Amino acid sequence: MTQHEDRRNLSLDDAVRALRDEQPGEKEIQAACQRVSDRLRAVAEEAPAVEQIRGCSDIERLMPAYRAGTLTAARALLVEAHLRECVPCRRRAHNQLVESEVRWAAPLPQRQGGSPRRAFALAAAILVLALGGVLAQRLFFAVPAGARATLQTKQGAVYRMSDSGAQLLEAGGQLGEGETARTAAGAHAFVRLMDGSVVEIAERTTFAVQAKGRDLTFKLDEGAVIVQAAKRHAGHLYVRTPDCRVAVTGTVFSVKSGLKGSRVFVIRGEVRVAHEGQESVLHPGDQVSTSASILPVSAREELAWSQDLDKYIELLAQFSALRQQLEAIPLPANRYSSDLLARVPGSTVLYASIPNVGEALGEANEIFQRQLQQSPALQDWWTHGRGNGGKDLNQIVEDVRQASQYLGDEIVIAGMRTSTASGIVALADLRRSDLRSFLDARFAAPDSGAGGLHTMDENELLTATPAMAGGRMLVLVRPDVVAFSPDLESLRMVDAQLNNGPSGFPQSDFGQRVQKAFNRGAGFLLAINLEAITQAARHGSNVQSDAQLEQSGLADVRYLIAGHAEGNGQSDNRLTLDFAGTRHGIASWLAAPAPMGSLDFVSHHAGLVFSFVAKRPADMLQDLTEIVATGESTATGAGASELQARVQQLALSLGGDASFALDGPVLPTPAWKLVVQVYDPVQLQGALEQMVGDMNQEARSRGQAGWEMQSEELGGQRYYAVRSLDPRVSGGGTHYAYAAGYLVVAGSRAVVMKALQTRLNGDSLSRSAQFTALLPPDRNTNYSAVVYQNLSPILQPLASQLSPESLPLLQQLAADSRPSAICAYGEQTRIEIESNGRLLGFDFLEFVSLLRQVGAMNRQVRKS
Repeated sequence: MTQHEDRRNLSLDDAVRALRDEQPGEKEIQAACQRVSDRLRAVAEEAPAVEQIRGCSDIERLMPAYRAGTLTAARALLVEAHLRECVPCRRRAHNQLVESEVRWAAPLPQRQGGSPRRAFALAAAILVLALGGVLAQRLFFAVPAGARATLQTKQGAVYRMSDSGAQLLEAGGQLGEGETARTAAGAHAFVRLMDGSVVEIAERTTFAVQAKGRDLTFKLDEGAVIVQAAKRHAGHLYVRTPDCRVAVTGTVFSVKSGLKGSRVFVIRGEVRVAHEGQESVLHPGDQVSTSASILPVSAREELAWSQDLDKYIELLAQFSALRQQLEAIPLPANRYSSDLLARVPGSTVLYASIPNVGEALGEANEIFQRQLQQSPALQDWWTHGRGNGGKDLNQIVEDVRQASQYLGDEIVIAGMRTSTASGIVALADLRRSDLRSFLDARFAAPDSGAGGLHTMDENELLTATPAMAGGRMLVLVRPDVVAFSPDLESLRMVDAQLNNGPSGFPQSDFGQRVQKAFNRGAGFLLAINLEAITQAARHGSNVQSDAQLEQSGLADVRYLIAGHAEGNGQSDNRLTLDFAGTRHGIASWLAAPAPMGSLDFVSHHAGLVFSFVAKRPADMLQDLTEIVATGESTATGAGASELQARVQQLALSLGGDASFALDGPVLPTPAWKLVVQVYDPVQLQGALEQMVGDMNQEARSRGQAGWEMQSEELGGQRYYAVRSLDPRVSGGGTHYAYAAGYLVVAGSRAVVMKALQTRLNGDSLSRSAQFTALLPPDRNTNYSAVVYQNLSPILQPLASQLSPESLPLLQQLAADSRPSAICAYGEQTRIEIESNGRLLGFDFLEFVSLLRQVGAMNRQVRKS
């Protein structure tokens, strides 16, 4: 059969014909009849006696029947039309729906023969999860108490909007959580947020303020604002419009939101604007619009309505000049070696290298101070616009700049382990010999108090006692090197090593691995000797557990090397796990890079994909068998032997290429798919049929409903389905098909057919230019594993299903999401993971909130 014929056989007409010809079973017909009968009886008995819908009172009387799904289709449409037009009714309906979300599930049959130990473990796990949930709720989800904003000054009328109407808001008035306010025509106001930020608000502007955990969100529905964001030590300040989100801290910027979209204009600092799946980083004078029909404007035109227009224009000019000068400052180049590598003790198990950015910071500070002296606008901002701690902050910057001038180009943090103790020390080369005088003058603390630094030379180190530290950082100043540590013995260990000359660490296996990481260029580098750490941790532990760890191959992990470098305008993030010899056991499950044919069944619209190439499942099963064999006991008996035989038969039929994807909408059923390479479809199908038979036999012995397997040939392709016979189990079962050496599994036949069509059309993710552009540049043509996400295709179809209250959340989440990919390579003696971008570009808390909305909708769909 030709490819053209395959494509014709999998046409839309065939899919429609298959859905039309599919006949429900007798039990499904009976269940449907019962549901219709129950609904008709409910309509007759419970429907309110409302002849005509004249107003809100009639809608309120119909709401219980509407939520229960017992209204006729015509009346339900009338109720929905009224809710779309009437804000008070929609809010009351939403609040009642939230209050009635709790449902008691029908009790399930009690299982026999439960183990007390298992029950205790389950109870303990539930308790831990509950405590963790309470902690997470308080830290991240809790809504803080108190007012969200205070109206400082106003010109004209400012109103607090509510269901009952508008209330005039006077100076000093406060806005609570989510309360909406609006400025009248010709009005102007300043509002102070609960985090200290000040917002200047133009006329005809509608806004609200919400808090969640440590984050604060200023919602701008329409109008214009200028935000002077306060400095924050935790959480974020967000400004949201209907089509973008601005993330800020300690900056000044304006936001306008109108009929055509939004525009963000930065006056001072840096902001990040997320819109349409992209993120823009803006600096002073930059602007971005969410619509191509919104053209750029000048700063004077954008800020013309502000009372501080002249100040902002002057600040923009100064920051523009300042930015050009700062961009010309060279940053520390990637390092390709480290002279401190030979000075750390041979027992070093952690080596972290960071660049000395003091010179760049110092030069930037000098440019800023020079500009500050020349600009009254900058002087006013620097003196009054940054809060009480401005002078201290400037002093800290200057102290860091001066301290860095005494140090070399690299700062190394070394973690050491001996047979009796462990410690950590920071080392740096000395450029100037008067470092101690500088540190004593700037950072020394009183002898009786904690904090600050306690400096000493080698002679003082010999006679020092632990009590001398007193909670302070200890600093050893030598003629050539300075060392910082909170531990006295660690300083003495480093001092002894420096006196003895080169430690030999670069010649050790770990040291050579660190040098190899430097060879490719490093800005920041972290290296950990996991082999030495795990050996110390395993000392005296359970012998049997150690044997299982050895059998798994995870005990052979030697080093973890993580590095970040910048080059050619791109970031290079890399993490490597080195093994002692060839990977084996579980550590060898990730195979060498190879083609991933399973990706041919995943469309370029997929939202989340995890694809990998593993060793043969039969070999993986053998690894597990050998690990279990080292345990206290193994499964015995005929039942266990039969199960093992079934699993072995399945494993022998499968290959190591697999992909899991969310490839389509998530309502009413998530469009998931699993694609697995198959060597012997006949043997695999036989094993699956035997397993379904075994499951049915077990179900009958317990008096429970079993499972049924069905198959049908359509257009030359055979499709299979496995469904539960239990009427309490909703859903259409699991569907699958064999094609081109792969097993394609999904929650519906339509998704399976779409996957087959994607492969025939060549419209797959692996052939997408957007996807391949995310892959890191290297010498490899294939990968061992790829994780890809692009949430926008998943979230956008939800728009028609969400309530008006939830729709803005979905739109913003889709706008904030950006595609990203992480690639992994499984080589003979190591696993390497590489990425040049972030993996998830959205707000986790909002994603959780959206999942709650999706879950509620899924429950409503199943009930109807």
